[in-house]
Amino acid sequence: MKVIPIILLLLMVLDEAEAARKKGKASKPPEKTDIPQEDKLKLLKDEINLTYTNLAFELFRKIAHEKTSENIFFSPLSISTALALLSLGARSTTHAELLKAFGMTNKSDSDLLMVHTLIGNLLKQLEKENGDFQLETGSSLHIQKDFKVLQRFLNDTKQFYNAELFPTDFSRPQLAKRKINEYVKKETKGKIKELFKQIDPLTKLILVNYIYFKGKWNEPFNPKDTSERNFFVDKSTVVKVPMMSQVDKSYNMFYDTQLSCMMLQLPYKGNISMLLLLPSEGQIKTVEQNLSAEKLKRWLNKLEWRLIPNIYLPKFSLEDSHNLGDILKRMGIRTLFSNDADLSGISRKKNLKVSQIVHKATLEVDEKGTEAAAATGIEIMFMSMPFQIVFNRPFLFLIYEENTKTVLFIGRVNNPTQ
Repeated sequence: MKVIPIILLLLMVLDEAEAARKKGKASKPPEKTDIPQEDKLKLLKDEINLTYTNLAFELFRKIAHEKTSENIFFSPLSISTALALLSLGARSTTHAELLKAFGMTNKSDSDLLMVHTLIGNLLKQLEKENGDFQLETGSSLHIQKDFKVLQRFLNDTKQFYNAELFPTDFSRPQLAKRKINEYVKKETKGKIKELFKQIDPLTKLILVNYIYFKGKWNEPFNPKDTSERNFFVDKSTVVKVPMMSQVDKSYNMFYDTQLSCMMLQLPYKGNISMLLLLPSEGQIKTVEQNLSAEKLKRWLNKLEWRLIPNIYLPKFSLEDSHNLGDILKRMGIRTLFSNDADLSGISRKKNLKVSQIVHKATLEVDEKGTEAAAATGIEIMFMSMPFQIVFNRPFLFLIYEENTKTVLFIGRVNNPTQ
């Protein structure tokens, strides 16, 4: 089993005391109340699934806007979990901006606590259902030794997200960097050896979130059937790629006539699948702009089991990194990165802000398996049975958990040789 996508998210919080002193009162932390009734809980759970999926696609669009002709790979689950964890320490405008980005405005304190509970339960459920595959996710707080963190924040991050706590001496940045990199390397089974090139000695807290997935195709490709074929990057660029193939296999598939896009579901052993989206030539940006939770739900409901004479899918490896600061600012999360940030739910010190949010991911797809992963309404129908499905031009993919429909990974393959 080769296939291993690894995702890591870093949030670095700096003490800006030397730069400027900010004044202002922190808003009251949310008070815990009784758990909502079962019907309210279900409604909230459905709302979380909807807003999470839309947030995942919005992140994809923002990244795709910056990387117009590049491969893309990231985990919306990792990013969302890390930001949700950070929100436990955010207050006032900073907290409101995070809630708005999550689509969770106008929620009571008890509802927000239930949101964190449901996210934590989802993460536990995903890890629990891994008899046929390996899926691990976790968070950790690396805190400056002399930096006083509020006990409530530590308790909540442990209760909801089971975050590990590591006292760290950031005044010795090389030593801190080595220790955190070693932790990351261990948790990602050696796949990410050096998350940090450097660490600022003024850092007070680093939050790391990782997700590791390794699975086998339910119907593996035969390496003997893999051959070199053309992949058409664009009208003027053609590259040779190792193309895996299968003959006379049955899979769930669907064709969206409105978006001119073929969808193919390739399941792994267990309850995780890859959904491949192959737009017609020149249509990939249209499909990207139309991704939504509603469309994804309809697509999955419209999938039909069919015999496919020929399937061709390239072997590919992706390694991607994202500095999410600018992207999140465009999504309305602005004060988090400024001197107006209110993270007084983390510490009594008022002069904290996030200096950077870094996301890194790796992926391998071959004959044995993968790990990675990717919506219209009006009557969509399958027009005719294709003789073959050939992924020989840019395509999108997502990996999702089938029971909860949670999107674990999203990606775009523009050029498999890059």
